[in-house]
Amino acid sequence: MPKVFVIGPNKCATGSLHQFFKNNGLKSVHWDDGLLAKRMVSNVSAGLNVINGYEDYDCFLDFYLLTPDLFISPLLLRPYIASQFPDALYILNSREKSEWKKSRLKHDNGSFQHRLTSCLGDEYSSEDEYERYFDTSDIDVKFLHFFDLEAPDKFKQLGAFLKRNGIHVSEQKEIKSNISANLYK
Repeated sequence: MPKVFVIGPNKCATGSLHQFFKNNGLKSVHWDDGLLAKRMVSNVSAGLNVINGYEDYDCFLDFYLLTPDLFISPLLLRPYIASQFPDALYILNSREKSEWKKSRLKHDNGSFQHRLTSCLGDEYSSEDEYERYFDTSDIDVKFLHFFDLEAPDKFKQLGAFLKRNGIHVSEQKEIKSNISANLYK
C-alpha cells in the first residue's frame, strides 16, 4: 500500500483528514506534538529516509514545529519526501485563504501567529507562506489530489482518489474535527 502525505498548510482540515484515515483503518500520524517535523528534518540532515522512526505509519499530516527560534513547515520537507516517495499519494489540502487566516489567528489560543512573527521577524508573511503551498513546482509526484475544505463532496472525492490508487476506503462521510480546539483547553 502506498504512503499518503498531506502536504498543505495547517488549519486546512488536517484533523478531519487524520480522523478520516483512522476511520478507514489506516495508521495515521498527525503533528505528534511537533516531533514528526523534528524527526523528519533530523532524518534529512543525517541522510536517512525522511520517515525513519515512523515507518509503520501509512499517512502523515501536519509536519510542523514552532519554537521561539525554529519554524519547520511541510514546505521545507516536501521536496525530500517527494524524492524518496515518488509513488506515494499526495494530498494538497486547502481552504479559502481568508478562512485559513482567521483559523490560524485563533490557533493555540491566538498565540501561533504571534509566535511565528516573534520567531521569524517582521519579514514573515502568512499570505506568502499560504501561496507557496500551491506552487508545486518543487515536487515531481505522480499522484496528487486537491482537497478543498469548502467542497461539498470532498471526502467522497478523496475516497475515490484513494481507491483508484490502491487504498481501500469504506467510510466516506463528512468529518469535521477541530483537534486543535481540544489541544489547548
